[in-house]
Formats: sequence, C-alpha cells, structure tokens
Amino acid sequence: MQRRNRPELMDQPHVEEGELATDLRNLAWINRLLGGIAVIRAHLPREVRGQGSGVRGQDVLSAVGCRPAAVSRGRRVLTDSRQATADSTSHLAASPLTVLDVATGGGDIPRWLARRRVELIAGDLHPQMLQLARKWSAGLPIRFIRCDARRLPFRDRSVDVVLCSLMLHHLTEADAVQALRELGRVARRRLIVNDLRRSRAAYVLIWLITRFSRNRLTRCDSPASVERAFTPAELESLARAAGLDRRGSFRLYRHLYYRMALVYEPK
Repeated sequence: MQRRNRPELMDQPHVEEGELATDLRNLAWINRLLGGIAVIRAHLPREVRGQGSGVRGQDVLSAVGCRPAAVSRGRRVLTDSRQATADSTSHLAASPLTVLDVATGGGDIPRWLARRRVELIAGDLHPQMLQLARKWSAGLPIRFIRCDARRLPFRDRSVDVVLCSLMLHHLTEADAVQALRELGRVARRRLIVNDLRRSRAAYVLIWLITRFSRNRLTRCDSPASVERAFTPAELESLARAAGLDRRGSFRLYRHLYYRMALVYEPK
C-alpha cells in the first residue's frame, strides 16, 4: 500500500468548534480502544509507568526492556526565560520528571498522566485544539503552550520525557525528519513516538470502526490517517535521516492494532 499524503479536514486552520470537539472525543475513544494509551505506558520510564492506577482497562501490550536512564536534574526548560522553570538543587532527588506531549490534540494523554507525579507540559500548533484541551483539562496540573513540532521553543535536553502521538503521519517526509530532529533535541532521557502502521488491513479496520460515525471529520480523516501513515521501515529511515542514531540510540516496536512506537534515548 503506497503512502497517500492527502490533507485531513482537522488540519484546516478553522474548523467548526462543535464538530472538532466531537471528533477529538471520538479520536480519544478510538485511541484507547486500539491501545494507543497502552503503547505510551509500555515505553514510559519505570518510575512513571509504575505510578498511579492509570486508565481502567488499559494494559501494557508488550514488555519492552528499556534501559534505566539517568536521574533527572534541575534545568531551565523553555527558551523564553519568562516561562522557564528550575528545580532547587537541594531537592533534586524529589524532583518530578518533566513530560512534554507534543501535538497534544484534545489533551487526553496529559490528562491520563496527570495522576502521576510528573510536571506536565502539553503543546499543539492548532489554536482551536489547544483551546479545547485547556478547557477539558481545567483544574489539572498541565501547562499548555502553542508550539510547532518542527521548531520547539525548548532548550536542548531540557525535558525528561517527550511524547508525540499520532502526529507524524500528518507531515511530509521532510517535515517528519525535522520534527524527529527537534523532538530528539529537547529529550533529556527518552522520546516516545507513537503512530499508526500503514497497511490495507489497518485501513479496513479503521474504516469499519468509523463508518457509522455521525461526525464528518471522524469518517473522512480516520481512513486518511492510515493512508498517510508510515511503515516501520520508513519510520526507521526518517529517524536515521534526523540523526537520532548518531546522537543516541533508538528502537522500533510493533504493537497490536497496527500501532508502532519509536523509542529514542540520547547518549
């Protein structure tokens, strides 16, 4: 199945808010149904993965054997000094890990993580999605920023764990390489990229799941996402083009329901 990079309706700069909100809720439901949260959980550092009870019914799909990473240290995160944060050097051992969710959409992943002892930052380029994510996350300890995955406003290795779910397939190959380069640049301990695996079977599965949705975006965009998705071999080539193999090490994992994860750890 050849990659077909056709635009999705949700990528438009202005979408009717009610329609977009329903679509984001549908996508969050599909993401949980097909194990998207479990993919993230499987590859989180142990001290984060073991905290809290998580989302009921979400089990880890595979054992991953990731290497233990270094202890988090105090640092400035954002390049804008007005938004920078620094941990007190006298409380390094107790400092929570910083987690950045890039292209957060409706914010369902940081909301799931909010029960854990982490410092959460969620970013998205789409202003309407960011507004909805803020609204749905009111009262939770999540800091939202508007940012482009290809030009992140963060210092090198300033965030312990960087997450990026179901975003890479929205990009051209060149932009995907640039996004991976930026995501890897800001990751201090680990980068987890969670996305679809393109195949005819995956297309048929998502077409059947979304066929009777009343939401136009869900019906049109979900099959288009599979058509735009990369294969594991293509994702590996993109990661190498981004230099992730030279700045650290990465591994690719296949998960159930046509998901895959790229896990990168800097040197």
